[in-house]
Amino acid sequence: MVLVSRAQKAALREARRTRDELAGVGIANQRLVLNGLFRASRPDDSIALALEQRGDSAVAAYAEFLETLPVYEVALRPHNLLG
Repeated sequence: MVLVSRAQKAALREARRTRDELAGVGIANQRLVLNGLFRASRPDDSIALALEQRGDSAVAAYAEFLETLPVYEVALRPHNLLG
């Protein structure tokens, strides 16, 4: 089962809840995709750095959960992904 979440506290809380419910019914083969990870491209952009820190803070807050399953990261893209 592949769970997909953003690097946001509410989304990660829901992913953890879903993981627990699935494990409770015997679905143990799970993966998590952290989708839309924002990385600042310029070190002098305070707004971009704040957005990056916000995501990093959410991931850090759920580090114990994230260590329980394989995690794949997908960077935020400036355009829609197709296919």
